[in-house]
Formats: sequence, C-alpha cells, structure tokens
Amino acid sequence: MDEPLEIEVKLGVSRPLRIARLVRRFEELGLAGFAPLAPPRVITLTDRYVDTAQAGGWLQALGMRARLRSHGGAVVLAVKRGGLERAGVTVRVELQAEASSSLDPRQWPPSAARAALIEAIGAEPLQEIAVLRQRRLVRPVGKGGTSVELSLDRVDALERGRVLARRHELEAELLTGDEVDLARLAEALRHVDGITPAVGSKLAFGLAARKAMARSGPQAAAAPREQPRAGSSTLPER
Repeated sequence: MDEPLEIEVKLGVSRPLRIARLVRRFEELGLAGFAPLAPPRVITLTDRYVDTAQAGGWLQALGMRARLRSHGGAVVLAVKRGGLERAGVTVRVELQAEASSSLDPRQWPPSAARAALIEAIGAEPLQEIAVLRQRRLVRPVGKGGTSVELSLDRVDALERGRVLARRHELEAELLTGDEVDLARLAEALRHVDGITPAVGSKLAFGLAARKAMARSGPQAAAAPREQPRAGSSTLPER
C-alpha cells in the first residue's frame, strides 16, 4: 500500500503585508492560470516538535521528524521522512493521526504514524525540542483538476510562551492533481515582489532560536515588535 505523500513548495517572504494582499486578492493576478476556490481564512496552530534529544536524537539520525499540532482542541501527530526535491517541489512521506498532548506515544491511539515513530525511537522517551506558533492565512486555489493550498505563515519560535524569533513564509501544498501545475505556480510566485528563496525548515528555525537563547540567556528573548508597514510582521485581519 502506498504511503501518503506531502507535495509542497516553500518560499521566503520579505513583505508579508504585500503577500497577504496577494492571497486575499488572488483572483486579480491569475498566476499560472490558477483561480481561487474559496475565500481566505485565518487559523492559529501550535506545533511541538519532538525527538529523543534536543540534538542528535534518533529521529534526526534517521532523517525523520515528528510534530504534535494543536488546533481547536485536537492534537494531530505528523511523522515525516526525508524528502526529495524535483523542479523546486519537495515530495516526502507524511503520516498523520490523532494523538494527545502527552509525550508518551503509547498513550496515543494506535495508528501507522504512531507505529513508525515507536519503531524509530524504540524505548527512548520523547522530549520537546522546539515549539512554534503559526498564524496562517490560508486559501485554496485551482486550475483544471489541480488544487493547491496557499498558506502565508507568520511563524513564532516560542520558549515557555515567550517569542524567541519570528519569520514569515509562503507554502503551496498540492491537494489534488498535477505536480507540474504546482511547479508552474511556484515559479510564477518566485517572480512576485516580496517573495524570496526558501529559508530552511520550520524545525531548523525553532532549533536555531532555542540555541541562540541558550547562548545569550533566557532574559535575551523578547517578542518582536509589530511594524505597521509593508514589511510588517502583522497579518491583517481583513
């Protein structure tokens, strides 16, 4: 049986308000022949990344990552394996299943995702290695039989609820249809003012923020200031 795949493109964002307008008014651009399939919506998520050690854990050694995502009272486990990039599109196995806030996977409901995680870590206990809060402006767009979810993400790396660092990025994830269409949409997005090359994984961002805090001390962490201008970290509510 084929395992489920995550097929997506990640891009950096230097002008988040401009890109927020792009997502909200996507029909005015018609990039790569795509058109909106539904109105945009804003959601907030909290992601807890786990491994058997802060650095050099079993999942990292095996080229895997595991995340517990909390949203609306539910917790979803995602277990990802190392991906391959082709034509700017990353393809990787992603197993998802219901879980809980516990760090003991044996307390989660049985699933293929849980089984893959337990197989990787054995009897080693899990620990939280990074926490990210994401405020996402999400909109599905489509072309023919292809549908893609655009998500402009404001990503905050957290430590005990305090913001260590912030960045923005744009994701385009294939929901149905042709990977070639996704690659063409991504290429069109790369030419938009305010879009930059990808800046690494979200997990790497969270790990780097914790490492920087450890070097400078916990009192150095402070929430980034909101800047009401085109390069702002604010995503507009409207």
